Amino acid sequence: MKKKVLVTGGAGYIGSMLVSKLVHLGYKVTVIDLLKYSSTSLNHLCFNKNFKLIVDDVRNKNLIKKEIKKNEFIIPLAALVGAPLCKKNKKEAVSENQQAHIRNMKDNREEARGEGSSKGREREQGQRKG
Repeated sequence: MKKKVLVTGGAGYIGSMLVSKLVHLGYKVTVIDLLKYSSTSLNHLCFNKNFKLIVDDVRNKNLIKKEIKKNEFIIPLAALVGAPLCKKNKKEAVSENQQAHIRNMKDNREEARGEGSSKGREREQGQRKG
């Protein structure tokens, strides 16, 4: 079975190079990107069966949650890059570069531990007793 990788921000320069290499190595790669700055960097992969592009925002909590469950590895590259762009778009820079990544990782860590459900809490309490 092929390893599944989720790359957020995979259409940027680093992301597109990494995604190309991963697909070439036989990984099944899903990219989530708004294509805000580059809409052609992944064109050469569009017809590859191991590649999937989702044009959406990394801040879409439901989408990220769903896609993280489907993938074994997550590579978070989505970000506004460079001081001039971050200074110009301060609110978006904090939202995308910091808050979205922290929230997504925290939510999914809690879910993986089972902290989001009563069954998970019961399982965790049982482990502490034993």
